[in-house]
Amino acid sequence: VLDKGKRAGVTLLKDEVGIMSDYGYNPNPFFDEWHQLLRKYMWNNFSEFIADRGMTDMTITSLWTQITKNDVWHPPHNHGVWDKQVRWSFVWYVDVNEKVHNGTRYYSTPNCNTEWISLPKQGKFFMWPSHVIHCQLPSHSSIDRAIISGNIELIQ
Repeated sequence: VLDKGKRAGVTLLKDEVGIMSDYGYNPNPFFDEWHQLLRKYMWNNFSEFIADRGMTDMTITSLWTQITKNDVWHPPHNHGVWDKQVRWSFVWYVDVNEKVHNGTRYYSTPNCNTEWISLPKQGKFFMWPSHVIHCQLPSHSSIDRAIISGNIELIQ
């Protein structure tokens, strides 16, 4: 998908800490491509998640890719506020090397006094409430670490 974008003259943006991403585009030129991949490979996961929460459907409110390597990390942040248990965020590890890449650190709320790490695994898909503060740890490797991430809103 990224190669297709490059051929069309669309490249990933590099932010101030070195993260390569399409997050800064509005609209995101890759949104439809990422959406199709999620539908193809992750729809069963989404469907089960929706049903387990007594909801009927969902909408993807934002979707992007992120590529990091070397000492680049994504500082602590969240993806929004907790609203009626309908806003969730996710990460899909699409190109990672479990031997050299570090995971994502999540902090308990509201005090951030407890933390845990979700280790990256090729193909792993992980969801969390959007208000949870988290950061991507640096991997200190020259190998690209690529993820697709986004936010969803559940519909009753």
